[in-house]
Amino acid sequence: MPPWVRHKFPEAATLVRLLRDTACADPDCRWCRQRHDARGELKRFFDFDGYRREPANEHGHPLQQAIVEAAMAGEHVLGILPTSTGKSICYQVPALSRYDKTGALTVVISPLVALMADQVAGLEAKGITSCVAISGMRCAKATVYAVLTRRRDQSSPEYQADLKCDEWEVVLPEFVFEPQ
Repeated sequence: MPPWVRHKFPEAATLVRLLRDTACADPDCRWCRQRHDARGELKRFFDFDGYRREPANEHGHPLQQAIVEAAMAGEHVLGILPTSTGKSICYQVPALSRYDKTGALTVVISPLVALMADQVAGLEAKGITSCVAISGMRCAKATVYAVLTRRRDQSSPEYQADLKCDEWEVVLPEFVFEPQ
C-alpha cells in the first residue's frame, strides 16, 4: 500500500491486513483456498506435494502441517520436532505466504551457522530472495563469505583481509566479497 494512502486513511492498512491475512469460511473463495492453504503454499513455494507424514499427531495429521497451519492462522506457535524432520519448512512456508500477502518481513534467529547458510542457499536456488547475517567475528562480511562459500581455510589472505574490517555490516549474498 502506498505510504500516502496509509497516512491519509490509517484504517485502510488494518482492513487490508484483515482481508488478506484472515481466511474466510466460504469454500468458494478462491483467494482463501489458494493463499490460506498450507499444502497449496508448500506446493507453490517448494514444489512439494505434501508435508512429511512423520512425526504425526494423535489423529495421524503431520505435525509439520499442523504447525504451518497454526502459524498461517496467526496463532502463537512453539513447534518442537526431532532432528531432521523439517523444522525449517514450519517457519519458511508461513513466512513466505505472509510476505506474499502483506509484504511482512520475517527474521529467523538461529544459533546454527551452517544451517543458516544452507537455508539461504536453498531458498536462493528456488528463486526466493533471502540473506544471512552471522555474528561471532569482528566482521560479518568475513563470516558470511566464509559460510556461503563453504570456505574452511581461514588462513587464506582474502579471509584474513576481511577480518581486519572495523565495522559490522549486513551483507546480502550477491554482495559478498569474492577474491580475484
